[in-house]
Amino acid sequence: IALDSDNSHGFVTTSSSNHGDSRPWMAFNKIYGPGEDYWMCAHPGNYELNGTYKGSNSLGGVNGEWIAIEFPYYLKPTAVHITARDVSSDGVWSHTKYAPKNFKVFGSNDGSTWTEILDQIDADIKDETNGGGMSFIPHTTTEYYKHFGLVISATRGERVDIAEIKYIGDIVKGEWIKIKLLDSRSLVSYKLSKQSTNDETPKVFSIYGSNDNSTWISIPGSSNTLTDSDQIDTNGTTY
Repeated sequence: IALDSDNSHGFVTTSSSNHGDSRPWMAFNKIYGPGEDYWMCAHPGNYELNGTYKGSNSLGGVNGEWIAIEFPYYLKPTAVHITARDVSSDGVWSHTKYAPKNFKVFGSNDGSTWTEILDQIDADIKDETNGGGMSFIPHTTTEYYKHFGLVISATRGERVDIAEIKYIGDIVKGEWIKIKLLDSRSLVSYKLSKQSTNDETPKVFSIYGSNDNSTWISIPGSSNTLTDSDQIDTNGTTY
């Protein structure tokens, strides 16, 4: 799915900063260039000319500019593909030195507690015109996550530019149960009762809503951490 805003198609993108209109969703819209479509962190001031980070932002305990995405479903990542910002439209200026050089990728299920899944040093990421980016394999590929964050601790220039980021993996699958209501309602909370033994308790799950029993939308706030009662918000949408 190609995103068209920072909150579109069930996906939510955020970043530590951005320069002008170079919003984080532009790193997830499947447009590679050449042209003016990419995420760029705020600059100058965050990186030295040699790419060493000197700013104050961090994620997961790692200093660096970051870009994050929340999926409308859970994903077990098998690869992360990053493509550098492409050459300028006139073919003169290369931007690959602004691609991530040293970086980490984190996964989360609440957007607050982050688990490192990838640690890369001295990456040499190319643009679409000159190689089509680079894929990186996480060192942890056993867990499902709904949030992913990329933290860039060093580049080869004084900022970060990224044309595209792609998280590749297995979408959560499993047994399901559904209920049809007599009338449409806006869901504000849910309660799942635990089994007597934790081995029988759902560990990874999502809650979806539909109005036609065909197209299913992940409800924001539904969690894979089972508690007695969780608050969620459908923003007034009824199902």
